[in-house]
Amino acid sequence: MTVDGRVWLTEQDFEALRRLRLKFASPGGVYASLLDSKLERAVVVDPAALEDEIVTIGSRVTYSVDGRRKGPFVLSGAPEAFSIHSLHGLALLGVAVGRQVTLYLGDDDTEELVVESVETPPDYRRPSSPATASGAKVIPIQFGRRRPIVSGPGEDDPGPSAA
Repeated sequence: MTVDGRVWLTEQDFEALRRLRLKFASPGGVYASLLDSKLERAVVVDPAALEDEIVTIGSRVTYSVDGRRKGPFVLSGAPEAFSIHSLHGLALLGVAVGRQVTLYLGDDDTEELVVESVETPPDYRRPSSPATASGAKVIPIQFGRRRPIVSGPGEDDPGPSAA
């Protein structure tokens, strides 16, 4: 499955997709393939610098499927009717107005999605952190598994578990 072109995602949208990908144990299926493709071709940008005509989580989107108008719907990050948990919501995330996305459903079955309009709440465009507001490059940090702190033999301090 492929989606033509790059997709422009905010840090928040990229992290939402990354968390979704971690939930899938097996890489098969139409949705998982679309999710992998979206993550591979994502360009992560600061929300303040993102064009208003790009679909983001929280945007009110009107689009068409094979020429039939859908919406407007608000794209959600939660598993709701129109969200990144649905094929159409995931396919449209990060896509600009006027762009066409071919959604490959398997067995020569496709859908042509076209973004017709996008409205994003003005407060959504503020920088997500002081680091991104200053123009600094944000580097994601992944922490390892935490181990519990346990006192050794002969120690009388039980550690933070006593609090």
